Amino acid sequence: MLRVRNILALALTSWYAASIGNNYATVLLLSKLDDPLQLNLLEQLSMAVIGVFTMLASGVTFPTVSSIRAAGVGTVLGMGLCNALTCRLFMESLSRLPLSLTQTIRASSPLVAAAVGTLFLGERYSWRQVAPMPLIVIGFALSVSAEASDS
Repeated sequence: MLRVRNILALALTSWYAASIGNNYATVLLLSKLDDPLQLNLLEQLSMAVIGVFTMLASGVTFPTVSSIRAAGVGTVLGMGLCNALTCRLFMESLSRLPLSLTQTIRASSPLVAAAVGTLFLGERYSWRQVAPMPLIVIGFALSVSAEASDS
């Protein structure tokens, strides 16, 4: 049990450290670049390079043409388009909104995804999936009220 706790503590510490580094670098780069799209492109390029090296180092192969066809080329292209749009809008929001509000909006995406899934796709979620949702709403409300009081 202690080993699991140590691994969890290391994972959380690493995650927070990486988030802090990413947030700092993002804000710094946004202040130095001419357009948020440049940051979006840098982020996507760096992630692609890291992804390729990670796959090669771990022996994971690239998807085959047949697996992409089986998944549906439209699905793969749609995923890429949605990811690019998400990154672009995130960069735009960082250049126009306070970081805390932008990150809170980003963190609320599971709530929105669950609502869309329920309302439009007929998805049903277990209590374990739904239980954290009120915490997202509370965090969003706290962030918005803090930003409003600072204005």
